[in-house]
Amino acid sequence: MQNIQTVKKNYSEFLKHLNEKGLNTQVHPVYITQPEAGEAYHAVRKILEEEAPKMGLKPEDVIVDITSGLKPLTAGMILAALTVGCDLEYVETERTPEGEPIPGTLRVVVIDLNFYVSTKEKMT
Repeated sequence: MQNIQTVKKNYSEFLKHLNEKGLNTQVHPVYITQPEAGEAYHAVRKILEEEAPKMGLKPEDVIVDITSGLKPLTAGMILAALTVGCDLEYVETERTPEGEPIPGTLRVVVIDLNFYVSTKEKMT
């Protein structure tokens, strides 16, 4: 896993960037000890069920961003969001042939969860 100091430094820089952009965003970092789907699921679910309501937020007010992270952590985040009813998003960018991000091409993609609902309805 990444060094915790590196993670905290990146988090601090991220918050500074949000502030500079004037974005009214509340970020909730989740520090877990093992990169396992179950641990990520429980950590994110706790935020969604306990912390968000303390701030007056309902599930539909929260967006879970799965842009980066290890696959087990992303899986846990997705499962937590789906069970609570939150939207999911990720950020994508165009890349050079060498795989480097092209500046100015970032875009947020909100994941369409209608397929999940329609599949679940067909199964019941």
